[in-house]
Amino acid sequence: MLKLVIADDEKLIRESISHLIDWSALNIEILAVCKNGLEAFKVISEGEPDLVLTDIKMPMMDGLELISKAKEIYPE
Repeated sequence: MLKLVIADDEKLIRESISHLIDWSALNIEILAVCKNGLEAFKVISEGEPDLVLTDIKMPMMDGLELISKAKEIYPE
């Protein structure tokens, strides 16, 4: 099963993405749903997800910076 991190600063979007899609039918487990890039980066650095679904514009750390930092930890 693949592990997914969802990161978006808008609560409605986070909840919609996490609840409206049948992730288990896609063989995907939601590892975490995060409200900003810093929270997501902490989860990524501890949980080693297979997939990250992120908003680009977020407070504290935007999605592009998040993916860049995650790639430093997991270059593969």
